[in-house]
Amino acid sequence: MVTISVVIPLYNKQASIVRAVESIFAQEYQLFEIIVIDDGSTDGSVERLEHVCDPRLRIVRQENAGPGVARNRGAALAQGEYLAFLDADDCWKPAYLSTAHKILSADPGLDGFVAAYDTGSYATLQPNLLLKLIARSGEFALPLSAPPALVKDHVDAAQASCVVLKRSTFVECGGFYNEPHCTYGEDTYLWLQMVLFRRIYYDRTQLVDFHVEDSQLGVGRKGERPTNPALIEADVLRRSIPSDRAILFERLLGFYRLRETQKLARSGRWKEIREWRKRFPWPEFPGWDLLRQERKLELRCLHSLVSGKAAGS
Repeated sequence: MVTISVVIPLYNKQASIVRAVESIFAQEYQLFEIIVIDDGSTDGSVERLEHVCDPRLRIVRQENAGPGVARNRGAALAQGEYLAFLDADDCWKPAYLSTAHKILSADPGLDGFVAAYDTGSYATLQPNLLLKLIARSGEFALPLSAPPALVKDHVDAAQASCVVLKRSTFVECGGFYNEPHCTYGEDTYLWLQMVLFRRIYYDRTQLVDFHVEDSQLGVGRKGERPTNPALIEADVLRRSIPSDRAILFERLLGFYRLRETQKLARSGRWKEIREWRKRFPWPEFPGWDLLRQERKLELRCLHSLVSGKAAGS
């Protein structure tokens, strides 16, 4: 009997995929299946799993489409009541699934479980937000008074490898952002819905080994980050969020929009910044720190334009 379906999106992770899969087989809780979605790997990642002879492991191949599409396909094939997502460069402590299953099965009304993660010697580079945000393990709901930065921190604390959720909730929320080749914020599209209005149990125990040193899409990402899907699909998400929790989402959109316009300011694109501000204004006074960041945009734009003219002359 399968209770938990573990989905792993795999793209060119031959150095770490075996470590990830072995951490699943080492779990105290054993009623699981593993669905590896090979997202067009070219480095022999799948071949590293050929020695694994366990009927609970399935490997499905597809052309490269990005982690969101891969996770959604794995979830569509899942048989378990619960879904767990493990990135191919992370791994779990032995008690991870047993802890999550115990918590979720004890309260059928819970939608998800989020555990803290351990980044080892990289803790200063990627601090564990959950330990900063939650004083003790248990169910927690963001208060309506939460400022924009706090809302964002709670969404960011729900890393893919640290979440177990009901499959029915996953379906109701529409899964991950499904646009092909999206490699930024595809998980945020789902997590923000969970954090804003679903029931979640947060566990401060560091049950996940988060290998930031092996991630090309996390802190080691090169270049400018793409536009957050939450901004692209804001109207779709608005329809899914209850009206009494909508203010939290609008604050979050304001924060994401600020980050987007900071990128534009570096190249002096003031007209586009004004358009973004009109589309996603702060729903109320955002606080002095964020207001100062807004004002700096104008100075950055001016500096960029003056520097560009000077270089042109």
